[in-house]
Amino acid sequence: MNDYYEFLPSGLLPETIDEALEAVMHVANRVLVKCSALSLAALKEGTPSISEIAVSLRLICRLVEDLQELGAPSDDIFTAAKAHEYTDHVEAIAKAIERGDEAGLKYEINELNSRSFIV
Repeated sequence: MNDYYEFLPSGLLPETIDEALEAVMHVANRVLVKCSALSLAALKEGTPSISEIAVSLRLICRLVEDLQELGAPSDDIFTAAKAHEYTDHVEAIAKAIERGDEAGLKYEINELNSRSFIV
């Protein structure tokens, strides 16, 4: 379930809410790079799959949300919303891959690419 570790710099786990957002954005960027470079067939065979990565990201989003609700400090009150937004894009890419929808995949890649990736 935690296969996203390979996408994190130096395999480090986030220790703060803000680091968790950075991790989500970093993984989303790695997914973007991977999906831009590989064919749909190669993406379907990937391990971990983009769907598995999206599930891991969603778990991080829920954790961030819970921590913010408990009053954990964060530089931005919208951290959980931002994490969910980037995860939504990764999930949309995963669904396009699962459907074998090349046009949908290109569209979703462009949508994610339009994000700022600035924390």
